[in-house]
This record gives sequence, C-alpha cells and structure tokens, in this order.
Amino acid sequence: LCVFAGGFDLPTAEAICGIAPLQRDDVLDVLSSLVDKSLVMAEEGATGSRYWTLETIRDYAREKLERRGESVAIATRHCDQFLLIAKAARDGMRGAEQSHWIRRIEAELDNLRAAITLALQGGVDPILAAKIEVALQGFRLLRGSCTEGRGNLRAALALPAVTASPVAHAHALYAGAALAAGQSDYAEALQMLEACLELRL
Repeated sequence: LCVFAGGFDLPTAEAICGIAPLQRDDVLDVLSSLVDKSLVMAEEGATGSRYWTLETIRDYAREKLERRGESVAIATRHCDQFLLIAKAARDGMRGAEQSHWIRRIEAELDNLRAAITLALQGGVDPILAAKIEVALQGFRLLRGSCTEGRGNLRAALALPAVTASPVAHAHALYAGAALAAGQSDYAEALQMLEACLELRL
C-alpha cells in the first residue's frame, strides 16, 4: 500500500498487491485487518469506497520493500495499473460515461502523478511517463490542466529512452502539441507537430 499517494479503491489494490504470496482474493481481508488496526482509513466517496494511509506508514512500508528488493516490481505494477486506468478513461471520455471517467481520473490524480514522477525519475521504464500523459490528453484539455501535462511531456521528451523510441517520441510530441494548442501556444504546437511529422515520415 506504500505506492498509493492519493488513496485507492479495492479493485486497484487487488490488481497491484494481489501477487504471491498474497492472492488477489486475500487483499480485502488484509485491508480490513489494517483498517481495524487504524493503519488504513476507509471512507465513502463519489466513486465508491476508498482507502487511505498516512505518509509515515507509506514511508515505512516503502523502506521494508526496498530492503526486500521488491520496490521496483511494485512500482512497475503501480505504473502499469494507472496506465490502464488512464487508457480506459481516454476511451470512456469519448462516450456517454464521460462524467464518470472524469470523476475517476480526478480521484486518481495523486496516484497518476506518483506514477509519472516514478517514470520521470527512472524508478521504472521512463516511457511510461509519456504513455500516461498521452492517455490523459483528453482529460487535460477538458479540465484545464494543460500546464501540468505540458510540463510532464517536456520532461519526458528530454529523456533518452523516450527520444530513442520513435513511437513514444511521436506520441509525446503530438500530445504536447495538442495541449499547447489548447493554451493558444501555437508556436510550440507547430514546432512539436513538425518534429512529429519528421518522425512519422
């Protein structure tokens, strides 16, 4: 649970933490035990039940994972799971469930930020930072958080791993151009689109 920066729901905890020796079906029992011991707090929100841990508890758990050599594996599972959520939201926001997915992403913003930060700092595959931001492009434009997205994409585009991948590089440039245009920064949008076009030719 040390990976969750902004609270979490049960399905997300099961997806990330339900690995050997803990099974997916056992996560609720462990979570309930932690709630009973006041190590985890539970509350009802707009998107259902969410659980929270204090930062000091997360720090302690992170130290334990690092000592056991499991921190990278858990961080990768965290980033992969939130990439899946961002992609599902990207697709869901194009349909009748747009408001549901906007609320879901807003509830998960701290976790998404943590995943992007992990990737940008090299804790996991750096390309994940670009992938998550590309998936969040529609949300950023709808909710007016283009500045944050542009900053993350610029940081991702400065990473050798991203620029070495033509697909990741092109997608990051295209998303960055869309966010720049959304803020009327047409000069940067044009520059990014031209660079993207060169990669795709």
